[in-house]
Amino acid sequence: MNYAQLRAVIQTYAQDFEASFVENIDTFVRLAESRIVLRVRLPRFRKDVTATTVVADPLLAVPSDFLAPDSLILVTTSGLVFPVNKDPEFLDECYPDPTYRATPRFYAQLNEVSLKFGPAPDLAYPVRMGYYYQPPSIVDQGLSWLGDHFAHALVTGSLVEAAIYMKSEDNLFVRYDQAFEKDLAMDKEYAKGRTKKDTYQEPDARVQV
Repeated sequence: MNYAQLRAVIQTYAQDFEASFVENIDTFVRLAESRIVLRVRLPRFRKDVTATTVVADPLLAVPSDFLAPDSLILVTTSGLVFPVNKDPEFLDECYPDPTYRATPRFYAQLNEVSLKFGPAPDLAYPVRMGYYYQPPSIVDQGLSWLGDHFAHALVTGSLVEAAIYMKSEDNLFVRYDQAFEKDLAMDKEYAKGRTKKDTYQEPDARVQV
């Protein structure tokens, strides 16, 4: 489904062709895309990058399109180290001494621009990071991977946002929201149950086929 088709479907379902509604369709779609990408870890929206830690600096900058970490590996002289993802408060409690340096055992997403290691690295370690990113919008490109493969969620998610904008009756909003949740459940089944064939640090959610 391309963007012109998506716009037409949204207007047809909403039965609203008023100028201000039409002007806000772009916003409805962008918000729906954000909800999908933030709630479903689709393999298509994962990247791998490399970096290097700085001695005594616990922070590691993330790419500009970074949404959430997926994996982190440190390359040491004795082999690969897989730091465990924790909360920032966990790191502060485990390593209260800011002068302590060692091979990082944990990491946390500190904010939207950096990760934090615990403890701070004692050497400059090569880093391999896998992360989920914010894909380009179908609004800007006319076509998108979501539009081609998950148009169902894109439509229902946009209708949820449209219903909020129109201040629709509760029963209509609930129907759209329930439909969107069902579509997200299908997307999650694909993302975690059909594309992932093994797990390391999280429960196995594979689907038997």
